[in-house]
Amino acid sequence: MEAGYSGDILHYSDVYQPGTAQARGTAAWLGNASRLDTIAGGTLVRTGVGQLTQLNTPDQHSAVASLAYVTGTHNIRTGLLWAWGNNPTSIDMNADLYQIYQGGAFTNGVYTLGRPVQVRAYNTPIVRSPQLRANVGVLCAQDQWAVHRFTITYGVRFEFLKEEIPAQHRDAGRFAPAQDYSAINCDTLPGMTCWPSWSPRFGIAYDLFGNGKTALKANFGRS
Repeated sequence: MEAGYSGDILHYSDVYQPGTAQARGTAAWLGNASRLDTIAGGTLVRTGVGQLTQLNTPDQHSAVASLAYVTGTHNIRTGLLWAWGNNPTSIDMNADLYQIYQGGAFTNGVYTLGRPVQVRAYNTPIVRSPQLRANVGVLCAQDQWAVHRFTITYGVRFEFLKEEIPAQHRDAGRFAPAQDYSAINCDTLPGMTCWPSWSPRFGIAYDLFGNGKTALKANFGRS
C-alpha cells in the first residue's frame, strides 16, 4: 500500500511601495495615479506609483493512494488520484486608471512630464476566485493474470474533472458600478468543465514457445 500528498502553494504579489496606495475616492487617490511617459529614444519613465497593485494566491493540492496484491501469477492493483485547488486574484489601482504622456525630459536633474496623450481606465477593484473542485482519476481495478502461456490484463479507470466559479460580488469603482455575479458550475449554461469518463482496457499475450522470448499480443482500450 502506498499513499502520498503534494502541494503547490504559490502566493505572490505586485504591490505599491508603502505609503503610496491611497484611500479610495479621496483627492490623494485621484491625484496619485500612475503616469507613464515616453521620452527621447523611446525610453519609458513611470512616475507616481506602479501601474496597479495585485495579490495572487493560487493553491494546488494532490493526494494519491494505491493498493497492490502480487502473487507472481496474479497481480491486482487499485488506486486513486485526487487533485483540488483555487486561484484567487485581487487587483486595485489609484484613480482606477493610469495616464500616458509623451515627450518628457530631464532638465538640470529635474524631470518634467511631456504632453498628455491617453488615459487607460480599469474596472477595478477586481476580486476573482475560480475553483478546481475535483480532478479525480480512479483506477478502479487492474488485474494481470498468468495462466499457462497466456497472460491476461484487464481493468477499468474512472476520470472526473469539476471546475467552478463561486458567486461573487464586485465593489463599485470609478468607472464601473457594483455588480453581483451568479455562480458558474456544472449546472449552469454556459457552465464550467465537468467531465466524467470511464476508460476500460483489455490485453492478452501468448508465449509461443514457452521461453519468454516470442509472444503474440492483442490490446483493446480507451485513452
